Amino acid sequence: MASALRLSLLRLRHRVNWRLMRLALMALYLALMFLVVVGLIKHDVLGLATKDAPASVPQKRLIDPDRNAIPHLVGEVPREILDFEALAVPGEGEGGKGVKVEGDIEAILKKYAFNKPASDRISVKRKLPDVRHEECKKITYDKDLPSASVIIIFNNERLSALLRTVWSVLLKTPEKYLHEVVLVDDASNLTEITSTLPLYMQYRLPSKVILKRNPKQLGLIGARLEGARAATGDAIVFLDSHCEATEGWVEPLLQRIKDKPTNIVIPSIDGISDHNLQVLFAFLFVVFAHKN
Repeated sequence: MASALRLSLLRLRHRVNWRLMRLALMALYLALMFLVVVGLIKHDVLGLATKDAPASVPQKRLIDPDRNAIPHLVGEVPREILDFEALAVPGEGEGGKGVKVEGDIEAILKKYAFNKPASDRISVKRKLPDVRHEECKKITYDKDLPSASVIIIFNNERLSALLRTVWSVLLKTPEKYLHEVVLVDDASNLTEITSTLPLYMQYRLPSKVILKRNPKQLGLIGARLEGARAATGDAIVFLDSHCEATEGWVEPLLQRIKDKPTNIVIPSIDGISDHNLQVLFAFLFVVFAHKN
């Protein structure tokens, strides 16, 4: 009897500890988002200062006014880019399917924190199905939604995952709503980020994709603030560097920003398996805020 009672008490304590842990993680995430918002307001990145406030000394723009900070070059493509693109296997991972690779998966996860070989085998432009509910597809949004500056923060992100994020945003965001994509490199030292990425941007990406490098690592909050200062669109979007946008991802969020410019919108997002890059369809953290 005493043993059974003790076992019941231990199980109860385990459940209580798990619930407390979940609450602590949620509190930590909310605190992080609060710090981002406070930082944006403190530095007036959102443009919330009153018009009667004293004018500040204008700072040098991080992005050229003619939007051609990084031109889209033509001509002979560098071998470095071709070698990277040759890693992709046609058809692998399409439709959000997982990819199997040989080797010790646990060792791969320990080295890269996700399955990099599987990621490299998947096209940076892989196609995902439209998984919206049929009723959601029937919703119509205003035609004059605010434009978005999508800010992607990263430090030593693997190139295939980063570019898959960038291309998904370019391909799944209506052009009139995508003002720019600002890549903020928080002092990476991987060759594929410091060398291959700039080349790829010059030869493969449109000029609205802009790269800003921090000379020293600022951390998540500091890097996001740098990206927000660089943004020139109506709304700013902080996006993870290892996610994939799908059809209709941005319109409902921008609509809520237009309806109430002080809104900060955090949607529910599907997950991607770190073991095989399968899209789980039913998590990425994204924050929207209005700049004006």
